[in-house]
Amino acid sequence: MKSVLTLFFIAFVAVMAQGAQELDYHLQPEDILSITVHEQPDLTTRVRITSEGKISFPLLGKIKAAGLTVSKLKDKIQELLEKDYLVNPQVHVFIDEYQVKQISVLGAVKNQGRYDMYTERETTILEAIAMAGGFNDEAAMDNTKIIRSEDGGRRVIQVRVTDITKKGQKEKDVALKPGDIVFVSPQVDVFVAKYGMKQISVLGAVNKPGKYDMNTERETTILEAIAMAGGFSDVASENGTRIIRSEDGKKRVIQIRVTDITKKGLKEKDVVLKPGDIIFVPESFF
Repeated sequence: MKSVLTLFFIAFVAVMAQGAQELDYHLQPEDILSITVHEQPDLTTRVRITSEGKISFPLLGKIKAAGLTVSKLKDKIQELLEKDYLVNPQVHVFIDEYQVKQISVLGAVKNQGRYDMYTERETTILEAIAMAGGFNDEAAMDNTKIIRSEDGGRRVIQVRVTDITKKGQKEKDVALKPGDIVFVSPQVDVFVAKYGMKQISVLGAVNKPGKYDMNTERETTILEAIAMAGGFSDVASENGTRIIRSEDGKKRVIQIRVTDITKKGLKEKDVVLKPGDIIFVPESFF
């Protein structure tokens, strides 16, 4: 059960973190970015967006960044590098510091979204959850996480909220940093029971992660589900695809080697899905 909860959390974090940093936020002057290119260490850079809304990047010079999302800026740099310098460059962009001091509160809270931090003092995790209207009925409070960008990567901090609220351990009410993502995991059983009756979830490294209605006229397979979600993203680890399934009150994880289906023609491995299944596609970390 614990391992399944961990997988469930990882799936949601992948989606929510991407949503918070890449979909919602438009870059602004004075934001600081870390940019890396796979197998090109000389192109690794940490740069501040100027007041004119531009960054300086090796080989490319000045690039307009303000007003773009992280995803759009990544695509722009990849396109420019591919045009004149590299074959299939793999670019990663992270926001190290925000000019607008905000945090994101996502998951099992009443009002998910981005919230301004206090300017005159620190903002703690309990205050952030309060800004989002508090926990909803699905929340697994002690499975609350802070996802923090550090040194071009992500750090995950586990917070047991009841240690703060019931045991009085105020030191665990962590002070947040700009750009932090507070993610409250839902209780898996409640989530599946409430939302999974005739739907499946496709999460992780797909182009359109989310919940999808199953085909009512015939069976829905895992390849069809991935197609519903817009296919694999550029960073997907296709053969790391998993199905997380609830069976007889227990959770089962089914590993899928997608290339066995698509390249070897082993159609029997195109597993038929059940209502409530969660399909998780991890990223490929080079």
